Amino acid sequence: MKRDYPPFYVFASCIGFLCIAVDLASNTEFILEQTKTLFDSSVAAVVAVGIGGTIALSAAMMAFRNVAPVTGVMLLIGYFAAVTFSLSATLDRVASQRDVKMERIWSADPEIQRLVKVRDRMEYMATREATEGKRDRRGRVISPAGKGAAYDAAFAEAKIAKDLIAKRKSELDSLGKRISAMTGGYVTIEQASVYQPCILPVALLILGQWLVAFGLSGRKVKPEFDVSLTGRAADHDKVLRFTRQFQATHQRQPTPSEVRAALGMTATKARRHLRSVA
Repeated sequence: MKRDYPPFYVFASCIGFLCIAVDLASNTEFILEQTKTLFDSSVAAVVAVGIGGTIALSAAMMAFRNVAPVTGVMLLIGYFAAVTFSLSATLDRVASQRDVKMERIWSADPEIQRLVKVRDRMEYMATREATEGKRDRRGRVISPAGKGAAYDAAFAEAKIAKDLIAKRKSELDSLGKRISAMTGGYVTIEQASVYQPCILPVALLILGQWLVAFGLSGRKVKPEFDVSLTGRAADHDKVLRFTRQFQATHQRQPTPSEVRAALGMTATKARRHLRSVA
């Protein structure tokens, strides 16, 4: 069975390699910002694993087609390991960029900063109540250390401040609000903020590697005519090729028993075909 590669398969491979190249370039740039040098093992690891994972998927598919299951399984294991590494690197990059952006927005919001101060003050008061209690100016214990009424009141105020901070952060997350609105509220703003950075790396990786695998696999093409030998003609051709190779190796004509053992045919057939070959 032959395979050909129509223009669409070539185009799919090119788009796949483009996706992989974009993913590798962005990850390499992000790691370079952290390492400040190109000559670092982590930079080489990102490039090598990204390319190796792409080729491993296509190689595993070819191994299974060629009935080499052990090789195919090992290549698949390597592929999944490469996918895990590449996804984690891309997620780290995208999530870090979004976290920095949102932290800059939250730090500039006066309402959040006010609530943070209230939360910190209430948490401090609750901790002091639990560990030290209250004393008057003379040092006498007014309320013993422990989780009493004062602790509960301070803890409740701290929780209210935390809830108001989370609500205010959601209000400032315009992308999260859009995604939540697009899903009819099924996805909350907090969930959208957490999972949105995962969409791009997953799309780049899956599209890139599977488009390349699709393009390299090609399309099976059946021959227009089946001209392979069958029956007596096929047996005669096998004996002829075996005889030629045997003579080239041993400098003599094979015996009928040698033909029978090598080709798995009866002695009668072996003698008849040997006479015709001679």
